[in-house]
Amino acid sequence: MASLTGKPNLVATIRAGRSFYVSTYDEVVQAYSNFWPAGLPWPDEIERPDPQPLVLGVESPNAAE
Repeated sequence: MASLTGKPNLVATIRAGRSFYVSTYDEVVQAYSNFWPAGLPWPDEIERPDPQPLVLGVESPNAAE
């Protein structure tokens, strides 16, 4: 997950039961949407954002969170 979001401690944060920003959730869902395989159905329980084109070398505006 860290490679998709740039947040290497996110899994440890979740496992420890700590909270994280809503913007982090949004970034993770967006990252999965961007890389979701075309033939695989998206989970019904999660609203899917439109996949966004990737821009390499540009840091997310929320990367410091």
